[in-house]
Amino acid sequence: FVRPDTNVEWSPEQARNPIVEIDGEKIHVQNVRNFTWRSPTDFTPGFYDRTYDLSKLNSMYYVVAPMPGLDAVAHVFVCFGFSDGQTVAVSVEGRRRLGQPYQLIPSMFRQLQLMYVVGDERDVVGLRGKIWKVPVFFYPANTTPERRRAIFTSMMEGADQLEEQPEFYNLIWNNCMTRILLHLRRLGGHSLPHDLQVLLTGLSDRMAFNLGYIDTDLTFEQARRAFRVDPWMQNTPLDETFGQRLRETIERQEAAERK
Repeated sequence: FVRPDTNVEWSPEQARNPIVEIDGEKIHVQNVRNFTWRSPTDFTPGFYDRTYDLSKLNSMYYVVAPMPGLDAVAHVFVCFGFSDGQTVAVSVEGRRRLGQPYQLIPSMFRQLQLMYVVGDERDVVGLRGKIWKVPVFFYPANTTPERRRAIFTSMMEGADQLEEQPEFYNLIWNNCMTRILLHLRRLGGHSLPHDLQVLLTGLSDRMAFNLGYIDTDLTFEQARRAFRVDPWMQNTPLDETFGQRLRETIERQEAAERK
């Protein structure tokens, strides 16, 4: 009988829900997160408003960040790139109150609320690879321009509706992986799994590879090496050029694996 309560003090990095307005080819997003991270506890908060042009959307990436010590469990999210140089990460997360840690067992019992973090890649991707120092795999998605536009639009609609219709996060049935699959199923196409594979998010990159969702001609083992980006992040600044340099890095690493 517990209902989501939005009138609480949230953890700073999850304090603002994105607010989305769709106007034809243009998607206007308020509260795009853009924190500057120096350590897990030392950061400068930042948010900006941004307009994304669907006619310029030209890439999509599936990102897997395994939890330390639990390789079969990972946070998964998606990133998008545009021909005008803009990039954006969309991460479905359990929204935490101020001072509340993320814990696996409590997350199954209405302790966290659901939110979509729409954020700058230097924040959302960089936080995991450079600050938290967890493995990060940045896979280019194999899809059509029409499906790419549809999933981006669907995710923006999903992000916006939580402002008015909040939901609880649940580790089993309403989490980062199940929400991505929800948006994909709305598009049709590949038959997607409904079984225990979905729970093993840390193994979802192999599932995506086997389903043909990873855009590469490498073997899976080669792809894991080519698209792992956290070692590169340790020696690169989290600046405004991060998104472009990230893409150049995976292209270079993929080419090296082919030799």
